[in-house]
Amino acid sequence: MTRRKLLTALLATSTLASARTSSQQAFKMPLLVHPFDNPRRLFARFHPFARWLSNDTHDVQLSLLASYQEQLDRITCKKHPNLAYLGPTTFYLAQQVNPNIQPLAMETINNKTHFRALLLTKAREGETNSVFNLIGKKLATGDELSLGSTLYPLYLLKQLGITTAQLAQIEGYKNHDQILQALLHDQVDYGSVREDIANTYLGRGLSVVHQSPPLPPHILVASEKVPKALCESLIALLTDPLNQSAFVSLGTQRGFTHYETSAYEFMPQLFSTLSEIPS
Repeated sequence: MTRRKLLTALLATSTLASARTSSQQAFKMPLLVHPFDNPRRLFARFHPFARWLSNDTHDVQLSLLASYQEQLDRITCKKHPNLAYLGPTTFYLAQQVNPNIQPLAMETINNKTHFRALLLTKAREGETNSVFNLIGKKLATGDELSLGSTLYPLYLLKQLGITTAQLAQIEGYKNHDQILQALLHDQVDYGSVREDIANTYLGRGLSVVHQSPPLPPHILVASEKVPKALCESLIALLTDPLNQSAFVSLGTQRGFTHYETSAYEFMPQLFSTLSEIPS
């Protein structure tokens, strides 16, 4: 083969390989995460998980959002492929907005499909811990769509016959970490947060006033634009017991299991109760 023919053959092979690579290039798909904790910890939790979800056909990129509402808007959008780690409130509302969102797998903690919220206060000598002590005091809440930091404590007050008007103030914060910081610095008297986040602060002078019953789990979902075949592949990947060690960055004893509608039966009851709360 002459030098010219050899160069021509090499050029053709290179062009074909480049075209094949281009046609097989992985499409980018955001993993939408709501701001329930401070951004640094959220990145440490979910960036390794997003990388693990990626492969040659799809590149999952972590997207830390500014609000729960932004996450709700984006996961129910019918135009773009998205994955999302949703809290139970956002998941329940997303199903109302767009029934075509695709549940992938529910998060498990210690092999249980629920989480708990803890109502906390700063420990004070000689003071008994009682939910009724909230009367006349400041309560910290989180995002309005947060079950653990906002909706559950309001539900608890309703169940006990305490109205929000009986509180001195309800102070809103962006995430669970800010609520805990406000408690430590005496900016508020009480606040409710996810148990796993609360546990990192309990040795710093905070005490538990109330532990919630089991609450519906967080869940990984796909928007309706994500191909069905890819969803099925992700479900198999997430629920395979051999892959549980891949979720270590998400927290202690984390995993995923198959979606069950019964796990979210509490949500209609919650909203029905909250709709009766007097202003």
